[in-house]
Order: sequence, then C-alpha cells, then structure tokens
Amino acid sequence: MPLGKQIGAYEAKSTSINVVSLGDQDVVEATYEGTTSGDLVGPWIGTATYTGTDDEGEIHFAGIGWPDPGDRVKFEGSGLYKRVGANVWQTRVALRSSRGEQMVSEGTVDHNTRSWVGDLFTLE
Repeated sequence: MPLGKQIGAYEAKSTSINVVSLGDQDVVEATYEGTTSGDLVGPWIGTATYTGTDDEGEIHFAGIGWPDPGDRVKFEGSGLYKRVGANVWQTRVALRSSRGEQMVSEGTVDHNTRSWVGDLFTLE
C-alpha cells in the first residue's frame, strides 16, 4: 500500500528503556513522551517494543494521544526498523487509531540523544 499525504510530524524523548537478551536477538522496550503537529496536534505517550538485532528487526507500538480538542485517542501498530548509522535506526510503522484512522509513521530513533522524530502519512 502506498503512502498518502503527510498529515503530521512527531518528536519524542525516551523516558525509560528495558532490555531482555534472547540469544542472538534482543527485546528493547522503550517508553516515549512526545508531541505531534499537523492533523493530530497534541501530546502523546507510548511504548515501542523492538525485537531483533542492532542491525534490523520488528517494532510494535502502543500509545495514547490527546489531539486537540483533547479527546483521548489510542494508537497501535507494527512495522520494521533498520540501522542507518552509528546508534541510529530508521523506523516504519503502520498504525491504526481507536477512531479507525490508518496511517504510517516514518521516523528516526537516535540512541545518542534518546529521541524519536518522524512524519505521519495517510495510508492509501
């Protein structure tokens, strides 16, 4: 499915990280607090669970946002991550909201700054 129009952008900081080693793969659970601009403007919190190696793997995200005018909206989805630099992952996650919206998040996780920034697109 192709990406549609850009509907927003987000930036967040990791507030906690848990790591579990499973042989040659790890499970990294990171909790984020951030803000979103565009159609979904407002604060959000969520947990991303990364399963794989330092080079690539799967990501599952579950979070809650409060877009203006303040109605709580749940977001959940899955996707992939891959290393694109020293301590930097590129992410792509297909998301569905509790209001039925479908979107794709394309972002960058920078482990040096514990940040996750990216853009949101409609899913066509």
